[in-house]
Amino acid sequence: MIQCAIACLVLVVVTLAPPARGSILIVSLSGEDPDEIARWASARDARLIAVGPGKHSLVVTGSRAALWSAAARHGGLLISGMAAGCGKASAR
Repeated sequence: MIQCAIACLVLVVVTLAPPARGSILIVSLSGEDPDEIARWASARDARLIAVGPGKHSLVVTGSRAALWSAAARHGGLLISGMAAGCGKASAR
């Protein structure tokens, strides 16, 4: 039973983990709107794709490493863009 729960948790984490480079959904846990997210994400060379599925989210293409520290400072959560239906993530 515990092994099954651990396996399910690992699958969820792997599915939602943002790619090293590719489509990334940024969800603001601090209530920033897509325009505010776009300002700090584009300053880290992320290319804006679309407003995310939620009120406080944005889909970008870029580098997880470049976005990670800015997302932490702004209360943002990085999730695989595939979670927002954004196609195949690349791992360059």
